[in-house]
Amino acid sequence: LLLNNLKRLQPAYLALGLGFMFGYIACEALCTWQILGYLGHHVSIRHCLGYSLTGFYFSSITPSATGGQPAQIYYMNRDEIPVAHGALNMMLIASCYQVAALIWGGCIWLFAPSVREMIGGGLELLLLYGAGIMLLLTLGMMMFMFLPTPSRKLCGAVLKPAEKLHLLRKPEAARERLEHMLSEYNRGAVCVKKKPGLAVRVLALCLVQQGFLFS
Repeated sequence: LLLNNLKRLQPAYLALGLGFMFGYIACEALCTWQILGYLGHHVSIRHCLGYSLTGFYFSSITPSATGGQPAQIYYMNRDEIPVAHGALNMMLIASCYQVAALIWGGCIWLFAPSVREMIGGGLELLLLYGAGIMLLLTLGMMMFMFLPTPSRKLCGAVLKPAEKLHLLRKPEAARERLEHMLSEYNRGAVCVKKKPGLAVRVLALCLVQQGFLFS
């Protein structure tokens, strides 16, 4: 069956698909190149392509694509880019990627009624549920970035009952991780506030990147 399907493949479509894959990876590389450049690291586009390919590979071979970003940060660090800057780079890209996914979904919902009609029924509810969860996650990321004090209080309110119910084995370690995460998000907010055009460019590249992915 596999051989029969391979015989029916059209090389032109394969080449186009490979081109879209390269475009997808190149968009992330351009995001990394711009962010690291802003942070004072003069990294070549070739190196940034290497980081993107590394993330693509490790995301493909690890459960739930969890290995991609840590691997990218590791390889950036090997090129003498501090872990904090590598993590900030990945966080800004992830935030813009989430927003881009919501924009794509919203535009398709509004301007492609035929797609809505084809979906229908239970799948429509499932997609709305997924969009709602993604929206909450994106708002949460924005809150962590731009409202650190309310975020700290909210997380503290969640940690306290979890600690009383003995759901946390090491409460102090959990608080330290929370503080570290909030400081990373706060660095991202400072970066965005100082140079808002950077976030706009990264978001635009994420929109193009997802266009390649969907294509």
